[in-house]
Amino acid sequence: MSFRGVVAYAPENMSTLGLALVSEVFTDRSHLGLPVFDLMTVTETPGLVRTDLGLTQHIESGLGRLSAAELVVLLPGGARPPAPSPAVVEAIQSAHRHGAIIAAFGAGSYLLAATGLLDGRRATTHWSLTAGLAARFPKVKVVHEPLYVDEGRLVTGAGGAAGLDMLLHLLRREHGSLVANTIARELAPYRDTKAAPLSFACRHRHRPQVPFGADLQRGHTPATNQGRDAAGSRAGLGERSADTRTAICADTDLAGLPPG
Repeated sequence: MSFRGVVAYAPENMSTLGLALVSEVFTDRSHLGLPVFDLMTVTETPGLVRTDLGLTQHIESGLGRLSAAELVVLLPGGARPPAPSPAVVEAIQSAHRHGAIIAAFGAGSYLLAATGLLDGRRATTHWSLTAGLAARFPKVKVVHEPLYVDEGRLVTGAGGAAGLDMLLHLLRREHGSLVANTIARELAPYRDTKAAPLSFACRHRHRPQVPFGADLQRGHTPATNQGRDAAGSRAGLGERSADTRTAICADTDLAGLPPG
């Protein structure tokens, strides 16, 4: 069953950007016909939690709320997060045992690795933290290149804004491309140009003779990452660009291409 109940775990020195990304992705968009997500933020000791910017966030809910979560997102907390308490480890393990998807990005991958759930599995984190993650958790197969690594009910992502890529991937996987693409378009920044703006149009062409999205519009939707990467390569795009523009330009109206 596709997740609706989302719980974000906030450690001390939590990433302000990370909390903002989760909040924006799962905000109420029922007016667009999208599913409504029940988003809650929890922490080990309810009360004021300091962020990486020195701000404080009041969080009322504790670890007990993790037991009912369908998706748990472990927010990053500091560049070198300390070992979590046994209570935090047990709460995350219990949520996973009860069927929750556990996702983490950036330094949050350290917390997920500390639970032992990633032992023998692939995982990633911010590029500056991969060596440290591998050294601290040698049983985890740390990979450096991907923006996110999908291991079923365990998903990890690189740091910073790559958390958005990870969350959109989860939405696409669990709720379908329509939901993921609609949210991606909502989050796409408006870029002012001298030309008249076209709403959400994929204006830039790395190779005009091979517009990105052509394969998608002609019924050749890549079924695998390899197929997507090949389509991106033909359009002169790297993996990150191809992934992002697939999300934003996956239907005819947005790609600026005629049907057929």
